[in-house]
Amino acid sequence: MDIKLIEESGTIIRLQIENEDFSISDIIHQELLKDPKVVIAGVLTPHPLLKQYTIKMEVKKGINPINILKTSSGQAVKSAEAMLKEAQRAFKEGKK
Repeated sequence: MDIKLIEESGTIIRLQIENEDFSISDIIHQELLKDPKVVIAGVLTPHPLLKQYTIKMEVKKGINPINILKTSSGQAVKSAEAMLKEAQRAFKEGKK
């Protein structure tokens, strides 16, 4: 996975994620939307055949968008781990 900071200007930040599935950027996106300091967040896909996604977010005035991104990314990791555990449990139950 490659992550590039494309834009950082005051309350707006754009990241480009390459060589990764859509699910990673979508999980981060969903966590960003849960934060009340985030005004708007979205995932842009330049082309369906490219494994390239752009996360764009804007936070409220006076808030550091990098800090919000770090917090939301940490929550995304926890969400992904919880999904993995749930999937592993479901597979074990299905084998009985």
